[in-house]
Amino acid sequence: MTNSCATTRSAFRARASLFALCILLSARARAGLLYGPIVSVRHGVYHVAAALLVRAPMPRVFAALTDYGHIGRLNREVRSSAILGFPRRGVTRVGMVVRSCVLFFCFHVRQTEDVRTTADRSIYARIVPRLSNLRYGYARWRLTPFAHGTLVQFHSAVQPDFFIPPLIGPFLLRLKLHHEIRVTLRGLIAVAQNRYTASDRSGEKTRSPRTIRPSPR
Repeated sequence: MTNSCATTRSAFRARASLFALCILLSARARAGLLYGPIVSVRHGVYHVAAALLVRAPMPRVFAALTDYGHIGRLNREVRSSAILGFPRRGVTRVGMVVRSCVLFFCFHVRQTEDVRTTADRSIYARIVPRLSNLRYGYARWRLTPFAHGTLVQFHSAVQPDFFIPPLIGPFLLRLKLHHEIRVTLRGLIAVAQNRYTASDRSGEKTRSPRTIRPSPR
């Protein structure tokens, strides 16, 4: 699994760099998806890679991604989200519940992850399996200032621990992941750009998310 993930990350970085170069060569780069989302499955692990341009300053994009109590603003399939605590210094534990359906297949995901941010506004999240119905998973958001906006590079991997129907199940889940990631990325563009506009008009601030106690799996 380690070699597979390393290969995926290297390929993603190379492709994302190519797209970043194309953007730099364009004087009129437009906001939107630049690459992906690409969803692949290996040994039961679902990998996602994407890149997008958001017409908002990097701090605004970062704020939208770390508004842990309102993740549902990026995607309505997130039914609830909240800060569960701070297990160690520099780490925020975030819990969320996702329920979604594709054709006859519905899945209910309880996802708890430990999130760490860096000084350059990168975001790293790792699944806590004992508090989730996921065996393994992580997500990485890398933000880079570009012209009048922010270049966002995203990569994630997740291994479900809930029932997936045989034969057609993995295909349906892959299809649904592609759709939901696309919706989330478009939601990020909308929220970050709207916040940027609203902030310019009124200086409105976002309320801090509530903190709740984690429940065992």
